[in-house]
Amino acid sequence: MLEDHLKPRVALWAHIAVGVCLGILSATVVMATVAALMLRARESSAAETLQLSAEKLQREQATRAADERARTQQATEAQKEQEAARARRLEEAERRELAWTRYYRKPAPCDEAKGGTWSVDCANDYIRARARFSALYDSGKL
Repeated sequence: MLEDHLKPRVALWAHIAVGVCLGILSATVVMATVAALMLRARESSAAETLQLSAEKLQREQATRAADERARTQQATEAQKEQEAARARRLEEAERRELAWTRYYRKPAPCDEAKGGTWSVDCANDYIRARARFSALYDSGKL
């Protein structure tokens, strides 16, 4: 077996080997722990980034939806205003035409119902009467 003078050397080498193994094992545990912590930090950061991105996307979608609703409402209001203006113009045209039919009377020689015939004089009379009517109506006298 081993000689007595070699036993301390073997014990020393065994002690050193055990120390090196324990050091390597400790370093491996520390490195694994650091790697796990870094991975958790990355996952947490990625989750936070994903959450922030989702929130930003939701805000953008909400903004777009609100903008679309506003545009639709504006278009609806504009269309209503146009329809109301058109209705006012039609009512005004009807009032004007009714006022014209009350205002204008064909002269007897131009009234076919009374035995008259159409002539250039009748056309000129109609044009002059229409001009007088427009002046009176536009000034508010009719």
